[in-house]
Amino acid sequence: LLEMTKGIRSQIVTMSDLSGSLLSDGSFVVPLSESCVELNFVLPDGKDQDRTIITSIEVKNGAGLKASSSQRITIDDTPPTAGNVEIVQDFFSSRDSENTVQCQQSETEIHVKWSGFVDAESSVEKYEIGIGTAKGAADIHPFTSVDLPTDVRLDRLFIPHGLKIFASVRAINVAGLTSIVTSDALVISSQPRVTVYDGLGDGDDDYHSSSQLLSAHWIVDDSCPITETAWSIRRVDGGEILPFTRLTVGGTSAVQDK
Repeated sequence: LLEMTKGIRSQIVTMSDLSGSLLSDGSFVVPLSESCVELNFVLPDGKDQDRTIITSIEVKNGAGLKASSSQRITIDDTPPTAGNVEIVQDFFSSRDSENTVQCQQSETEIHVKWSGFVDAESSVEKYEIGIGTAKGAADIHPFTSVDLPTDVRLDRLFIPHGLKIFASVRAINVAGLTSIVTSDALVISSQPRVTVYDGLGDGDDDYHSSSQLLSAHWIVDDSCPITETAWSIRRVDGGEILPFTRLTVGGTSAVQDK
């Protein structure tokens, strides 16, 4: 503020709500040597839904002429309301009843969507996404601002087979307050690993006495749940004895007696 002729003789600052009720102890006279002031205030009871205040300054010169200026400020002392984060099914191999991915084949890409983040006071200013091996962690992919507000595809990742990961989204409002939400776990399974043994014993049978009964058992090494199991029998020369036949999911042995 500048007064070229008579000079500023007083400057007074007030804070009020939208109804005009003062929020501080009346008007505050600011020393002429100061150009800023810190005021403490408390929003009155019943004003919780009205988070806007008006800060005003009035100055008066030596001739008694006055000038004033005011600024509206939205008070936001709460983070955004937490939303929902999910890893979607672009590269899935299985999923739970809520369509959230449990397992994924791709070791290099991940597709994440989120919704429901709301900030009624200052609004959500930006989102950041991170990928990590624990809830809220970002040791696989550091938290990074994303261009699209509710949908992002991350590529050029390296996620080893069998690793369990989580996608976390940080919503940041204009006041700088943050909410973070993490997806359900995702397990990377590029290919199930199965070891098959002839017979039903502990090891692998090299000889079998029956020409009518054939059997096998197997061990599956995979962090993801098995959704389908099938077995077949072929001769060494490639001839088919039994085409691939579905078995009960989760079974680890089978017998063919015809």
